[in-house]
Amino acid sequence: MVDSKLLHKDFLIGMGNSMELKLLIIIPTDIHLGVIESQMYGLAILYSKYYEVTVATPISVKASIKQGNVKEEKYYGTKGLKTLVKRSDIVYFRDIINFFKLFLVCKLESKSILYDFRGLAAEESFSRNKNIFKYGILFVAEFLAAILSDRIQCVSENMKRELRRRYYIKKEINVIPCLTHRCIKRNDERYEKVRFVYVGGLSKWQKIDLIISVCERIQVEIDCMFTFITNKPQELKDRLKESQVFNWKVLTGNNDFVQEILKNQDFGFLLRDNYLFNKLSSPIKFLEYVSNGVIPIITPFVGDYSNIVAGKDLGILYINDSQKLIDEIKHIVNEIESYRNKLFEFSYQRTWENFHINNYEIDSSLKLK
Repeated sequence: MVDSKLLHKDFLIGMGNSMELKLLIIIPTDIHLGVIESQMYGLAILYSKYYEVTVATPISVKASIKQGNVKEEKYYGTKGLKTLVKRSDIVYFRDIINFFKLFLVCKLESKSILYDFRGLAAEESFSRNKNIFKYGILFVAEFLAAILSDRIQCVSENMKRELRRRYYIKKEINVIPCLTHRCIKRNDERYEKVRFVYVGGLSKWQKIDLIISVCERIQVEIDCMFTFITNKPQELKDRLKESQVFNWKVLTGNNDFVQEILKNQDFGFLLRDNYLFNKLSSPIKFLEYVSNGVIPIITPFVGDYSNIVAGKDLGILYINDSQKLIDEIKHIVNEIESYRNKLFEFSYQRTWENFHINNYEIDSSLKLK
């Protein structure tokens, strides 16, 4: 097995001879293509600064990484992964299924295991199904992944603290949040109408009904335009027609299309409920907004970002007070250039190219309620 000190954060960020180590990043079969392109390939680029990286991509995925110093191997089934594991020194997992399928192979072949908690499957499953039996199985599975892995990483400082509390983990935990491939510095003049955008689905947990209600209230005092980008455009159009919102449009498109639209928006909605899995998350939507100079309007339960927004004054923390929200929007509109500069400085450090593990920090004096 690779010496555990080679997996310590100090080593990870460039000390020693890490480029001689081979890291295998396994992409699960059930992961969305957008996540693969924006996050999994990005993670491979980040780690290629420190290791010789190979990405194991399911043969069904119609995409490939475009990075010269990262290798990519297509695989079909566990047998193909076993072959790739044997060629590596460190194996990266982000799903329970592959972890347990390949754990014994890793140990027999003396490979070190890096497990990445991108969420807590037990909590997310229970919130959907309320099945305590399934919750128990997933809890134990994640506990075993945590204690049996040589290294752990996760998406937020909130999750890091929760993992230590929940599983009594003493080993080092690195935080690598969702990051972006690019960011822009906005210098466009503000339009006469303030432009609000929402990007996302229509699930209950995405709070689309609350967003529509907030839009109804905002338009009373602010001359504005609302843009909604979703993969269910007709359903959302029908809901908006039944609402009191006017000056709206509903769009749909791929990630490149979304990025083009965001470059011309002023404020973006990202509202979540007070659930543990929301507090531990790192939604890529936040980085999509701020990397395009879109000022976030978020609730206090959006991973580390709620604390960061409040501590660094990057946007608006919405706490069920529409009048206060409107007043803050009016204030920011008059200072929008300053806010866009702050968003650029923040998001520049959170691109895959510029991110440095030691640079990730959160104002620990700010606590979630």
